[in-house]
Amino acid sequence: MPELPETRKSLLLQMREADQLSAWTTFLAIYEPAIFQFARSRGLQDADAHDVTQQVLVAVHKKVPQWDSDQHPGSFRSWLFTVTRNLASKNLRGQAAAPFGGVAITATNFQWQTPMFGRTKSGFSFARY
Repeated sequence: MPELPETRKSLLLQMREADQLSAWTTFLAIYEPAIFQFARSRGLQDADAHDVTQQVLVAVHKKVPQWDSDQHPGSFRSWLFTVTRNLASKNLRGQAAAPFGGVAITATNFQWQTPMFGRTKSGFSFARY
C-alpha cells in the first residue's frame, strides 16, 4: 500500500457536507493517485486502473455519510484499500472471462437433424457474453 498521511477525522466529517468541495479536493489529491497506483500494482492496465479508481471513489461517496470514525478507529484506509483490492480482483476476473476486448466468446459443438431429410449435421455455435 502506498505511504499516505493519516486520514483526518475532520476531513471525513467535512466530506459529508454537500457544499464541501475543498474537502473532496483534498481527499482526491491524497487518495486518488494512491488508489490508482494500488490498482496498477494488482495487475491492471492504466485504463482499467482508472475505472477501478472511479468505482472506489463512488463507493467512498456512498459510504462517507455513514462513516463513524469513533466506531471504526483507524480503519478507513484499510476499508478503502480493501474495496480497491476487491474491485481490482473483480476486474481481473472479468478480463479472464472476457479475453477478447471485454467480450467472451465460447464455441459449442452441436448437432441438429434436418427434418426434411433426416440427416444429422454438425456445427459450431458461438455465444457472446
